[in-house]
Amino acid sequence: MTHDPMEDRQKELLVNIIESYIREADPVGSRALEGALGLSSATIRSEMVELETQGYLYQPYTSAGRVPTALGYQFYVREVAKPTEPATQEQKSLQTIVKEFKNNYEQLMKQLAKELAEASGEAVMVVFNPHDVYYTGLAQLFQQPEFTELDMVQAIGAVVDTMEEATAGLYKNASDEVQVKVGNENPLNEHCALVLTRYNIPVAQNPSLVSFLGPLRMNYRANMGRLEFLRRIL
Repeated sequence: MTHDPMEDRQKELLVNIIESYIREADPVGSRALEGALGLSSATIRSEMVELETQGYLYQPYTSAGRVPTALGYQFYVREVAKPTEPATQEQKSLQTIVKEFKNNYEQLMKQLAKELAEASGEAVMVVFNPHDVYYTGLAQLFQQPEFTELDMVQAIGAVVDTMEEATAGLYKNASDEVQVKVGNENPLNEHCALVLTRYNIPVAQNPSLVSFLGPLRMNYRANMGRLEFLRRIL
C-alpha cells in the first residue's frame, strides 16, 4: 500500500510538534522545526495550517506557534506513542519499595504511588476497590505550567471532589493492558489525561487500578513504561 507523501509529512510534523510541546510546554513555531524536518519555514507553516484545519493543532494567539489539541494527542497515543523504560535509578527505587513493603500490600501500593508521582510530576491514583481510592501527587501536578490557568485547577478540583464516584466506572472497566484516555475519552474530565492499568496481585483481595492523572500535555511514553515496568516487578 503506498502512502501519500504529504500525509506522511503531516504526520511527522504533528509528532514533532507534540513531542516538542510535551518537553517544553511552549507553542511550537515553524523555525524551531526546520532543522528536524529539512523543510522550509513556509512549507511547515502551510502544513501547520492544514493540521489546524483538521483539528489536530490550534494557535493560542496570533503570531504564536501551534499547540496540540485533544484530537492531536489522541492521534499520537493511538498511532505513535510506545512505552519507554524508566531510568535506571527510578527502576531501583521502585524495586526497593517492592522489597521493603512486600508483606503489606496496601502500604506497598501507596509507597509506589508516591514514587510514581514524584518521578512523573503527575497525580497518581490507586483504586483498591470501588469504595477505596488513594491519591497522591497533587502538589507536583499543580506546579506544571497548565495550572496557571484557573480552569485547569477547577478541572482537577472537580475530579478530586467526585473521585470515589468517578473511579467506580473506571475500576469496573479496567483491563490488564495499559490504557490511555485523553480529552473526551476520559470519563473523569475532558481537560485531563489518564494512563492506567489493572494489577491482579495474588496477595490482594481485589485487583488494583493504578492511574496517572495529569494535563493533556503528558509524557505518555514514560508513564506507559512506568506502569509496564511495575507489572514486571510486582
